[in-house]
Parts: sequence; structure tokens; C-alpha cells
Amino acid sequence: VPESTPTARPFRQMNISQLQELAHREHWHINPADLHIPIPTQVLGAGSLGHVVAATLAGKAVAVKIRHGIADQECVAALLNELRVLRRVRHPTLVQFYGAVVDPSRK
Repeated sequence: VPESTPTARPFRQMNISQLQELAHREHWHINPADLHIPIPTQVLGAGSLGHVVAATLAGKAVAVKIRHGIADQECVAALLNELRVLRRVRHPTLVQFYGAVVDPSRK
């Protein structure tokens, strides 16, 4: 995982349970019950870590990234790094990050 700042180091050592605690502390944890992904899903895009689908969160249209089922350490590290960056970045050409569903019981 690239280290662009000193904050990257703790994220490299974090596990999913610790990420969930951070999400609650920083108020970006999303309750899965508040998120609605319609069936059939409308796929908006795909990448190496997962695919992006249309959904609603509290009645607002949102894009949701669903990671592939692969839970090896490299994929988890990439996910942690992406969340580390997205939770802080604000730019007019980027989609705003509302939060993440973090569920340690799901692999």
C-alpha cells in the first residue's frame, strides 16, 4: 500500500474490526438497513477490487462500491487505503464519500 502520509502506517496494520471501530468514532459507518440496493442491480462500473452499483441511502441516490469476495491481506490493505483517502478528500470532480458498511462477520 502506498504511503503518501504518516497516517497510512496505522491503516496498514488495521484489521476489519478496527476499521469498524474507526468508522463509528468518525461517524461514517453506515447501517446496512439504511442502504437500499434494488434488484436487479444497476451496475455503474467495475474495477479490480469490486463493482459500483446504484442504490439509495436515506432516500438519496448514491453509488455503492461492493468489493469482490476476496479477503486476502492485499485486498484488505487496498480497501483500507481507499477508505483512508476517501474519508478525507473533497473535490468538485469526485463523488462525495458518505460512509461505508463495515461488517467484520462478512468475508
